[in-house]
Amino acid sequence: MKLKKPIAMITAVIMMLCLGLTGCRSTDENTSGDEHEPLTLLSLNIDQPAFLAALEENCPGVRLEFISYTGGSGTGYSQYLLDKGHPPDIYTISVFGMLDKQKEYLLDLSGYEFLNNYNTVDINQVTLDGAVYMLPTSAAIMGLYYNKTMFAEHGWEVPQNFEELKALVKVIREAGIDPVAAQFKLPGNGFFDVFTMAKTGFLSTPEGRQWEEDFKNGDATAAEGLSTAVEAIQELIDCGFLDAEDTKRSSSETTNYFYDRGAAMYLNAGTIPRYTQNEDGTGDVYGIMPFYGPGTDNMVLIQQPQRYFGLSKELEEPGNEQKLEDALRVMEFFSTQEGQTALLSKKDNYVPPLKNSEIPEDSPFYEVEQAIRQRYVSTLAYAGYEPVIIGVGNKVRDWVQGKCTRADVLACMDKLQAEYLSTGMPVEGTAACDFTHEETVQLQAEAIRLAAGTDFAMISMGVMRGGKENMGGACGQIFEGDINEDALISLLPNYCTDVLYVLTLSGADITGLLETGLVTDGGTEGFPYIPAGLTVEMNKDGTVKVVTLADGSRLDENAGYTVAFNKRGFADEIGERGNAYETDIPIIDAMRGYLSTHSPLTPLEPSVIRP
Repeated sequence: MKLKKPIAMITAVIMMLCLGLTGCRSTDENTSGDEHEPLTLLSLNIDQPAFLAALEENCPGVRLEFISYTGGSGTGYSQYLLDKGHPPDIYTISVFGMLDKQKEYLLDLSGYEFLNNYNTVDINQVTLDGAVYMLPTSAAIMGLYYNKTMFAEHGWEVPQNFEELKALVKVIREAGIDPVAAQFKLPGNGFFDVFTMAKTGFLSTPEGRQWEEDFKNGDATAAEGLSTAVEAIQELIDCGFLDAEDTKRSSSETTNYFYDRGAAMYLNAGTIPRYTQNEDGTGDVYGIMPFYGPGTDNMVLIQQPQRYFGLSKELEEPGNEQKLEDALRVMEFFSTQEGQTALLSKKDNYVPPLKNSEIPEDSPFYEVEQAIRQRYVSTLAYAGYEPVIIGVGNKVRDWVQGKCTRADVLACMDKLQAEYLSTGMPVEGTAACDFTHEETVQLQAEAIRLAAGTDFAMISMGVMRGGKENMGGACGQIFEGDINEDALISLLPNYCTDVLYVLTLSGADITGLLETGLVTDGGTEGFPYIPAGLTVEMNKDGTVKVVTLADGSRLDENAGYTVAFNKRGFADEIGERGNAYETDIPIIDAMRGYLSTHSPLTPLEPSVIRP
């Protein structure tokens, strides 16, 4: 490997960063003298066992420490880490943006030989003023997915243009079948629909790309670039391709609705989980077609690298020679076909960015290979639109529900962009200092306790136990400074719109949960709960020594108490025992209420005291 710069030593800053993130790490930081210090990496969409096995074979001695993340916005949390100057050693994100922050906090990789393994066009897309801070992995090809088996059974032809798509929708509806299962739970989906339609035409032209720059700078209106796109989407609403029922399903319900043959096609701002009905490859088979826009030749596929990877600039600090060498070995491994494959959680859903790579005939993308080769391909619209994505996506959902018009969508986009240009990203709150992971979880527990008006609240730590991640826990940590909406969403467990639940539990039940944590299906080791409204002192063996309430009294094992939880924050058995009921309070509203009255935030007195 060709090293382009002198390797330097670690500072106290990186040591503090490493210590600050330990609450959500998967391995012990204590290392023996002959072991390499582990490199930190967020656990986003990586098949960890397979990747670690491949890494060990190709890079013996290199150690990774996955930072667990199972929240609702991995992209948002990755952006938050980079914005606050706390990227892990190996930084990963699903979108390419934050150009100034890349330059400030990431290592320039442009002088390393492993860049020669990539297609020139892919490297050009990540080059900033001659420097390369992040490298792409295999790209997802996003299109309009369809049930091949159902199409064959009914004799439906795959449409080749926009008019044929609308005609097919009518035929499918006449057969008593829903034409499409469309995702709207996350607001990014509605934004994706508008911009993908625009990329079938105007936004794929030089004039369209110039409009994007002008809009971001406040020199163009949404109507000037997106009028044709929203008119086309109105046609899809009018013909029954999209309807209000699509907006009522959760993300998982929408996917399952398609897999259960509720709809013939599937629209999502991302990839399809798999191309067969069942995980073992049996059942219906699915295919992909381009997104079509008005006109005979207007179509597009969205090519989006699964992730981008870069290295923290702090790896160049004095004392960090071994970590930098190991990190570069990992990047070199990423730059091989084996490394690209090892990174993938779904092996058949991506096209690698490496030279001499082909699309095999058994790939789900083989049927759109011609469109890919003819460059009917564009990138995902995201970078630079962060101030408007959520608001526009929510307004598109309202539009599909019949609550507003396409003109309202465009007006909303103009308003949000104007507000951003005049005031910057809206701030939900501020933090006076960096929080640890546990302090962040405790603050969220206190926020939901106050919002639900319960005696206590409990949220489990988003950590790893026995190689498993906690899908119902809170991950991440709050850093000093402003907390915008994207950052807030990324810190919450699961989806930000999930409502709170209230259970009535005995003191004995509460003590049991504090000792066992959240035990999930198939788990033997619980994920620790962090409570609010009480203080628990633990024994060395993990049992509860004493629980003290806010008024100084002791927890009564026989009394009943109300306890607030997040949606996936308790096991079914506990829910039944505590007569769980659903409130109408989204967790994001609970947090917003807390931030509005408690900013600048400071850590609370610890609610868990350990020996």
